[in-house]
Amino acid sequence: MKNKFPLVSVVLGVTTLVASSTVATVVNGSPWSVVRILQLRNYGAVNNAQLADGEWCRLMTSQFVHVRPAHMLFNVTTLFLLATCVERAAGSLRLTLLWMLSGIAGTYASIYSVPPPYDIGSGASQAVMGLAGAALIVIRRSRAYPWWLKGTLVVTLGTAAMLDLVFSYSIKPGHVVGFLVGLIMAIGIIPSTVVRNYGDM
Repeated sequence: MKNKFPLVSVVLGVTTLVASSTVATVVNGSPWSVVRILQLRNYGAVNNAQLADGEWCRLMTSQFVHVRPAHMLFNVTTLFLLATCVERAAGSLRLTLLWMLSGIAGTYASIYSVPPPYDIGSGASQAVMGLAGAALIVIRRSRAYPWWLKGTLVVTLGTAAMLDLVFSYSIKPGHVVGFLVGLIMAIGIIPSTVVRNYGDM
């Protein structure tokens, strides 16, 4: 397999950055401002009432909007790094499906049992967890994965777990579901043996 420019990874990262910054600017006049979670309902986030009304596309749009700019930047960075490796191992189409399904499943799991008005799903974290699960399979099956991949995986999972425990006192269901969906999908879509030149990035 030849190394190709990770187009989908770049598009996902840039789209997330632009979408979140644009929403923050529209709401508060600054791309680096905090947007209250209740406000995000009008800017692409999703809650159970909207799903009941058939607005299922919000399970996709919610992946691109964030409450805090620092969280958004962390998600964009880890998304790009993990997605780049998964895209080069599995291909652009399979990466897109993995990102989409892990994000959708994780977002749904994160809100389905939460009472209103705070049953609001937003952010790329669920999809990032799916990419982390896929990256674990890349490491397992690759002969020469990038030297920074293990570190990125540890930082991604460690930071997510720490924030969950600090703010929610438990690991969020959406993160667990997103990770498991990505892991299971990767087992089926990532070749059992990745070529030797995989690490030449």
